[in-house]
Amino acid sequence: MFELLKDEYYRTVPEDFEEIESSLAEMDDDIQKIELQGAFKTLICCKNTVSLFIEKLHIFRRNLLKKEFHQFPNLFSIKDITPEEIERFSDHIKQLALDMKVRFNDILNLKISNWMINPFTVDVNEVDIVFQEEILELKYDEESKNSFNKHGIAKLWQNKKMPKLYPKMWENMKNILIPFPTSYLVESGFSTVDNIMNVSPTKKIDVSNLKISRNVKLADLNFFVPHKVDILLGAEHFFEFLKSDRIKIKDSLYLQSSCFGYLVSGSIPDDNSKFSFNQCFLSKNLEDLNKTLTSFWEIESIEHSKDLINNELKYCNEHFERTHYRRSDGRYVIHMPLKPEVSIKNLGNSKEIPSKRLDHSWQRLDRNPAMKALYTEFLREYECLHQMQKIENDESGDGYYIPHHGIFRPTSRTTKRRSCQNN
Repeated sequence: MFELLKDEYYRTVPEDFEEIESSLAEMDDDIQKIELQGAFKTLICCKNTVSLFIEKLHIFRRNLLKKEFHQFPNLFSIKDITPEEIERFSDHIKQLALDMKVRFNDILNLKISNWMINPFTVDVNEVDIVFQEEILELKYDEESKNSFNKHGIAKLWQNKKMPKLYPKMWENMKNILIPFPTSYLVESGFSTVDNIMNVSPTKKIDVSNLKISRNVKLADLNFFVPHKVDILLGAEHFFEFLKSDRIKIKDSLYLQSSCFGYLVSGSIPDDNSKFSFNQCFLSKNLEDLNKTLTSFWEIESIEHSKDLINNELKYCNEHFERTHYRRSDGRYVIHMPLKPEVSIKNLGNSKEIPSKRLDHSWQRLDRNPAMKALYTEFLREYECLHQMQKIENDESGDGYYIPHHGIFRPTSRTTKRRSCQNN
């Protein structure tokens, strides 16, 4: 990365120094200098490397401000370098360190237990009790110990037997294994679905005749083995992922360079295959969520037509126009509408049940003086507002008696007691 800075310095200082960018996204090809890439790397390696690099940046900046150019040997050849130019270099390094912290924030804050670094030397008594038994079993697994000593922690956990033998350790360890040999970062929205597609490829591919250099870093080391698809990336980032380099392996088989490593692309003839599989995907983004929701309600809504206005609605409209009026205090009054075919006389004897319920209510109120006082005050207020009036004992049977019940809420700030008509 500093080779790039030195080259940029020679080309741009002092006229075009402002063009130097600190964005790490534009320095992907140079990020290899901090060794974040590799087929057998882990997030442990990444965290160590990134932390070390950031600390070095702080040292480089302090030395630069002291005009000690040990880390920048090309600066020795520039005479009369001004303090302003040194300050601009210092600000650039400071910004570079901040960008590193932002970009690798999740890695820098990653909590790594000692057993993840070396499970064979860790003290079992100092490990979480959940992993103690499995770590003890792993300590006495000589085959795994030899694999660790020879290839390291990443290669150890790539063994297919590890998830079965040590499932609890694997659930934590798999999160720090890097699936792609790259440090590329892109932000995108994702949707969760139950199943993306069947396994890909549909069957195991014979790669015995394929000659792929060991120096080629593949995005998927096991591309020839059928396995489920975890993430489906849309076409919006497709050309952003691809790079210009492409290597031809066979007639219709290529290695396409990408931000994730080399992708194996093309087709392999199979004389034994009797079936062909065609797979097609379509990803469509909704342009306007509000428009979509509006369409949903329009589909679900019921259109009101003139045919819905029946005789009863006509009668109610006419009754309202005929009987409503406005009092001097601004309130509107309307007579209760009754169906023309319903007579007050055929409503039946409605007085008996409300009378019994009223007697029962008074008995209950006698046992609760506080509630009785509120109820009495409530009725008095109704009478003062002319919403209730006293009538003499009427035995004619005309009218309909509607029972009511009281609702008592001591915690209410406004109406602690109110009346509700029974249906």
